[in-house]
Amino acid sequence: MVMRIFAVVFVFTLFQNVAAKAANEPFKGYDIECGYPIVVERTNRLSQAHQDQNGNFVIILDPSLSEPRQAFHRRFLIAHECAHHRMKHTTRHGLVKRFTAQHGVRDQEMSADCWAAEMLTQAGMLPQVIDIADQFWRRGFVSPGGGYPSGIQRSNMIRHCARLAVAKMRLKMARLGHPAER
Repeated sequence: MVMRIFAVVFVFTLFQNVAAKAANEPFKGYDIECGYPIVVERTNRLSQAHQDQNGNFVIILDPSLSEPRQAFHRRFLIAHECAHHRMKHTTRHGLVKRFTAQHGVRDQEMSADCWAAEMLTQAGMLPQVIDIADQFWRRGFVSPGGGYPSGIQRSNMIRHCARLAVAKMRLKMARLGHPAER
């Protein structure tokens, strides 16, 4: 009887710890797919993938993103910056490519947008991903300069990658024999 109570308490405590950790993740799967420390400090950009003086990868967010109405924008930027680290854009080689290749900045920004859109769509946030794409669309053909893509280019990439993520999820469900995909 004592062992049974201990097992129930252990499982309950374990579940609470996992649930608490998941509740603190910016999006489902963050700790597994990304997990880089997030630092909130003033920056000349809203967000930045950065390597600190010790060589550790961090994500920097501007404090202006802490407002509740910015919640999904913040999640998208975290996923976007995570992508820069995952794709090695913040390594020495990645930075050289960013600033010397013909379309280095644009290509890295578009691939980070794509990774973020796929990751967040897989985490069940498709409507919010489409909302981010709409926000970029409203910026039109304007580019912030420095080789960054225009709002329309980014919007199209985000929508395309969200569609790819949906197609991948449907294929996975069909392989598993999910009733919705029969």
